[in-house]
Amino acid sequence: MKIFYLFKYLFLKISYYSKQFQTCYGFTEKEIRTFLKNLKLPEDSEMKIIKEWYEGYKFGEEKIFNPFAVNNYLTDENATKE
Repeated sequence: MKIFYLFKYLFLKISYYSKQFQTCYGFTEKEIRTFLKNLKLPEDSEMKIIKEWYEGYKFGEEKIFNPFAVNNYLTDENATKE
């Protein structure tokens, strides 16, 4: 049983806290801004709404947004178009 805890610890240490994996669990603000630009949506106002509704979470030092929630917002009619 101790070996299980060792692997669990190593997995958490390597994946969650390693800088190279911090952005693998969701979208960064930069990625969301790229999506907004590609969808021809106003970046600043839409990003403000996304931040208010989908605050995001931190892995290490990187702020990450839930990809399911962001995708739902961007494909919903609530996203304002210019």
